[in-house]
Amino acid sequence: MPVDAALRPRLERGEVVTDSEEGREGRKNARAQFLVAAPPEKIWAAITDYDHYKDFMPYTTESRVVRRTEDEVWFATALGFSLKTVRYTIHLKLDEPKRRIEWTLIDGDLKHNDGGWQLEPYGDEGDTFVTYWAHVTPLVALPSFIVNTVTRGSLPSLVEALRKRVDDWKYV
Repeated sequence: MPVDAALRPRLERGEVVTDSEEGREGRKNARAQFLVAAPPEKIWAAITDYDHYKDFMPYTTESRVVRRTEDEVWFATALGFSLKTVRYTIHLKLDEPKRRIEWTLIDGDLKHNDGGWQLEPYGDEGDTFVTYWAHVTPLVALPSFIVNTVTRGSLPSLVEALRKRVDDWKYV
């Protein structure tokens, strides 16, 4: 997907552009689009380093690969918040040639958790245009505007954690 010309100046200033997009079954996905100053293969290595999410992803207190095949991963994680720890397992489908990952919830403390990553080369400097999207619905009934605000509000910290990890870590 080519980068929208209107987004280019914002992305090149380092902004994390967040919005909502139509997702599965009419649900709204929170979406973040941003640039990372690293090639797609380095970012791919970071975002597929599931066993180490607890070391760099915000709120993640546990991260463990349950099962792995060539292009699928079953991943169990826990996110620690001030009032509750949320545990869940997701099934990820990896398409490394297209640099695309999509996941769905298998079980856990959520009603829905679907999302994905898309990585695309950007410019001549070896940067990557990243799109991240997620739809999360807690088991406890909360107004959708609260869930959407929390989900979209967490995206910048996720992006900064990924950027820092790619800078600090020796992937690829």
